[in-house]
Amino acid sequence: MKTLKTLLLIAALGAVTSPVSAQKIADSELKKNVTPLNGSLSYIIKLQPLAYEYHNEKYENLRLPAGRRYGFNSEDTGQYPGHRRRPAGRRAAD
Repeated sequence: MKTLKTLLLIAALGAVTSPVSAQKIADSELKKNVTPLNGSLSYIIKLQPLAYEYHNEKYENLRLPAGRRYGFNSEDTGQYPGHRRRPAGRRAAD
């Protein structure tokens, strides 16, 4: 019994301390039904680039990165005609 506990402890420590390698999956592997969008440049030009910082104190449990970030408001990126946005909290259906 003591040997079994020792083996389980060693296995648990090995699992915790061993480095985890992330999978590398190509973007094209993750997506399906990919089609080019006509006239998309006019919508890209309308996007407003932003510099921002996350509310780290307000959302500590999310462990958001600290410091200045750059990007777009997600609310502004789904305005392409024919693009349907999912309601908050809903997952994409296969």
